[in-house]
Amino acid sequence: MTPRVANIAVVTALCLITVTVLAANQSQSITRAQLWDGPIIYHPSWSMEERKIRTLTGFAKPDETLDLIFYATSNNDDRTKINLDYRLIEEASQTLVANRVETQIGPPYYGWWHLQLPDHAPAKYLFGVTATDENGTLVAALISEIKVPRQEIMADLRVEGGEVTTQDSIRLLVTNTGETTIGFGYEYHIEKHVNGTWWRIPNGLIAWLAVLYTMGPGGSGSSGMINVKGLDSGSYRISKEFQAEGVNGRKMLFAEFTVSRPPEENLASLPRWGFDFSYALAEQSMESPDYPRLWLSNDGARSLLISSSYRLEKLVSGVWESFYVSDSDGERSVVRWGEVYSQTFNESKLSVGEYRLFKDIGVEGTSAIKQLVLEFSYTKP
Repeated sequence: MTPRVANIAVVTALCLITVTVLAANQSQSITRAQLWDGPIIYHPSWSMEERKIRTLTGFAKPDETLDLIFYATSNNDDRTKINLDYRLIEEASQTLVANRVETQIGPPYYGWWHLQLPDHAPAKYLFGVTATDENGTLVAALISEIKVPRQEIMADLRVEGGEVTTQDSIRLLVTNTGETTIGFGYEYHIEKHVNGTWWRIPNGLIAWLAVLYTMGPGGSGSSGMINVKGLDSGSYRISKEFQAEGVNGRKMLFAEFTVSRPPEENLASLPRWGFDFSYALAEQSMESPDYPRLWLSNDGARSLLISSSYRLEKLVSGVWESFYVSDSDGERSVVRWGEVYSQTFNESKLSVGEYRLFKDIGVEGTSAIKQLVLEFSYTKP
């Protein structure tokens, strides 16, 4: 189509994408049938400092305050006065929600409209801009849409297979069944069903990795593997929090699964399931700035029986030699699921060198002993 008047191209504020120009004799009313679905840029006003830009034919929340932005230029340098008519229309009823008119002399021409959407969902709005010259002739027009989705976070969370027998880990699967992009983090919790009530299992963690994963409409995939070695037989569920683009608030979703472990045949041996722990040793910590400190977290359903007794060896000329043996009648601690045991090794004879720690760990319901062997360096004089 060849325009009959000066050609004004409307482009995005960031991407500079040329928009179709309409002929002068076309109607100035903003309707989908006449105008091109163009890429106007907008972003929520509260995220101005973050430059969190989203492109139209995107989603917004009900009652959200937006800044709708565009930039227009011409194919010649002649200074021209144009009138800009901004309109926000509710598509289904063709109701004019908001309107603004201004005059600019350019090129270039800059448009920036600060407005608040109605507190209503679901809804679809047409945002249109018409540019007319001093004679009232339409020289350019652009339209795009803002969708306010139904205020529901729609996603499916499930455990692959649904039943745990001999495996030590399970895969958590996510499917986006809604119309907007969903987001979720790494954090999750495991709960056990006991006597009609769901009980959250402590995990010993004080922080989670701050990562946000996103998934578009219709997408599906795994949110990662989850360790279930420490779970004994019973009914469980995994809880995970989700959010969605254009939807206020967050939603907790659940994926139920069962654990059916075969019976343990030899209680004199370490159990394969219901027994799991993790540990760390630091030469210096806030609790113990001068001596090494051990932390041990019970990650299994069975309680751990830990004595304060331990043994140290020191590496001398390439050979491990006995360095210290503590009292064999040391205090015994019962460390339940999710609890953390800690101990400081503050022997006055501890000197610079390489050491090896030996510590016995008992397991509830068995006579078995797990010996923890941990090498560490001590560098303080």
